[in-house]
Amino acid sequence: MTVEKLKTVKEVEDFCKEFDNKYKTTTYFTELDLTTIFKIIKQNTDFSKQIRVMIGQVFKYGNNVYSNDLRLNTSYIGKLNTFYLIIKDIKLGKRFYSPMSISLFKDGTSILHPGNTRAMFYEIYHNPIQCMITDYNQTPMKFFPCNFTWNPEAQGLHWGYSQDRLNPHIPNGFKNQDLYFKEISDIRLDKQDFSFHQPRMIDPPRFFELKNNTVYINDVAIVRLINNKWKIVLE
Repeated sequence: MTVEKLKTVKEVEDFCKEFDNKYKTTTYFTELDLTTIFKIIKQNTDFSKQIRVMIGQVFKYGNNVYSNDLRLNTSYIGKLNTFYLIIKDIKLGKRFYSPMSISLFKDGTSILHPGNTRAMFYEIYHNPIQCMITDYNQTPMKFFPCNFTWNPEAQGLHWGYSQDRLNPHIPNGFKNQDLYFKEISDIRLDKQDFSFHQPRMIDPPRFFELKNNTVYINDVAIVRLINNKWKIVLE
């Protein structure tokens, strides 16, 4: 995957025009709430199953673990850790600031990346989020346009595009052919308050506990099994 750092919003717009012309796509910049985003990607998404896999991996050695446990898969513990950080931000009244990238393919499948983790909050977070939608169908869609208000350089946003057949975010139906796609992602700085994907670096380590069908991190409830489905909770 090719990654280029963005310096201005104009660079985003210019690149999208070039990408659309070359690969016969249509790019939209819009604002959507998570409920709408969930409806767009629903056919490809089982959040409860994803959370169940995370829990199975993080607590495979016991119901009490720490974030610096070297036996644990950093990807799964990093996801739960991200839930914890997002929940803390929501409680403080902070809003999601990084844009999401949605790709809509001709076979009806879709990719939400980055943004899949945030989309899991669709039942408890209701503010609109800026999105870049790449439509491979070139079908006229009624997305209300918006002007991006973020500062790419200050927020460390990067531009990525790829034709890599092995990229995990490409739908299975495209695995045997080149598919050019694009996304906007931010840098995950691994500092104490921004330690999304590398929780092992946190000092002191965070305490993860599975108790009564609920996952807690530092005694904060993160996810709970409700009616046989794992859901993120805010309490």
